[in-house]
Amino acid sequence: MRTSFGRLKLKALYPAVLSGDIDTQAISVITLNGALHITHASRKPLPSLVEDACEILTEASAVSPLVVE
Repeated sequence: MRTSFGRLKLKALYPAVLSGDIDTQAISVITLNGALHITHASRKPLPSLVEDACEILTEASAVSPLVVE
């Protein structure tokens, strides 16, 4: 994926889509320049969904801890 546009540099993409009823959980995942970006969108978010997913991914990949922003 192209990330440089002259003086501008794309660092991350954060898509968010809300559809469905109030309990719908939407997760978007993308890699850019070797970094994994996760977005959680919901009208009624599950409190630790992204943190739990990051923990599972870290354990499964045996890499250094992920930075949650």
